Amino acid sequence: MKHTLYFFAASTLLQTACQIKTRIEEIAPPVSVEEKNIALGSSISGVIEAVGAASNEFVPETPTALAGFGGLARRFLPPVFAPGGNVSFCRPYENVANPPKIKVAVFDVRKDLSHQKRLFLISLDVVAVTADLTAKIHRTIDEVVGKGTADLNSTIVVASHTHSGPAGLTENPLWGVFVCDQYSARLTNSYLNTLKLTLQRALASVAPITKIETTTAKIPTLVKSRFEGMEPTNDISLLAFRKANGDSPLALLQMAVHPTKYGPRDLVLTADLVAPLEKNIKEKNNSDFVFLLQTEIGNMDSNTEGGDIESWARNVAEQLKSTGSLSTSTERSVSTSANYVSLPSKRMNWESCDAKFAEGIVSLPILENLPNRAPYSAWMINEELSLFLPGEWTTSGAQQLKNRITNRFSIEKKIKIFSLANEYTAYHLSKDFYAKKNLESCSSLYGEENVDTFAEGIINSDLLR
Repeated sequence: MKHTLYFFAASTLLQTACQIKTRIEEIAPPVSVEEKNIALGSSISGVIEAVGAASNEFVPETPTALAGFGGLARRFLPPVFAPGGNVSFCRPYENVANPPKIKVAVFDVRKDLSHQKRLFLISLDVVAVTADLTAKIHRTIDEVVGKGTADLNSTIVVASHTHSGPAGLTENPLWGVFVCDQYSARLTNSYLNTLKLTLQRALASVAPITKIETTTAKIPTLVKSRFEGMEPTNDISLLAFRKANGDSPLALLQMAVHPTKYGPRDLVLTADLVAPLEKNIKEKNNSDFVFLLQTEIGNMDSNTEGGDIESWARNVAEQLKSTGSLSTSTERSVSTSANYVSLPSKRMNWESCDAKFAEGIVSLPILENLPNRAPYSAWMINEELSLFLPGEWTTSGAQQLKNRITNRFSIEKKIKIFSLANEYTAYHLSKDFYAKKNLESCSSLYGEENVDTFAEGIINSDLLR
């Protein structure tokens, strides 16, 4: 492994040092009990009675940089200085294909005749969501629905992980420096306004459902692990919410795949593989909307074998339809829980970056601006536990976490780990793979004990009590 492949981060820091800012807000900072309760909210339980969904494309008024690839191919070297003192660090997109979307799902949950709550799932075609963006989305929901509506118990914000979505949505210095995501207040306001419109459409579409249909399958030939020695995650499932007449207002596609066909040199604003994948699943499943929820994505890639993205997506949809195992339940129970874990100290894994020589020589002050706490949300739907966690979870890291939880509680519930929710905390992988030289272990910024930290935090919460 060459130094130039895994050590570009340090040189990038030097080139864009003026983008480094002070720490921005965390979802769960060290605050009073009252403020913590506002961030977490109260747990919700009951029966999903109705579901609604909507989506809108988002194309900036003027071409912006693309957030997702941190290498030099998309960067201006040196930065471009515009009149008025504005500085551009990364190249704007030149074309648009399969525009990225803002997607909103709303779930009406009834506990009894006098208690009804709403759950919100916000899915964005961006590379990741950060704490400051998530907090702004929570406030936007409050503006539309009512103060105190959105919190970590009631609202989950997830990224589809497209590497060619619009930059400018986060004040987090990590993204400004590493992945070309230089903050733009104007673009963010436009994005949130589009979210408002999408949320209003989703609320207007809410309709009763009578059952939940689950299709499970394996697609071993269509996905692959990019981490030598780590097994791929080829499980795929589709959770479809059905009305009495059989129509499906929403389906949640659950799989692990880096949805990238366009590379770092392609200046195309696009949802990339996400758009054709959701479209083909929608057509095969007769659903109004399909949202991709990423599972153990950290080490996973699509296996397009030189084909186009449309044929790859069609193949996934056809395999799910033809080989999937279908189960239907009129049970629609759901319960939620949320909390956060205090993360270990941040540090660079210089050895895994093949840059041991830099330890103690190169200073990375940006690490001090990374989150100290990781928020997580959990939904239990029909006895299946879904943990929505920040960062990119690898196959090995997710399996280690699931083993720790099941061994501690001896539970028989099926556990699913979903990545890229509410915040970003880099890669999470098991200790064995953390010690190997690879991009994922190089980019695991909370050390080899980070999976154990998540496990202890979740185990010691009241989630499974």
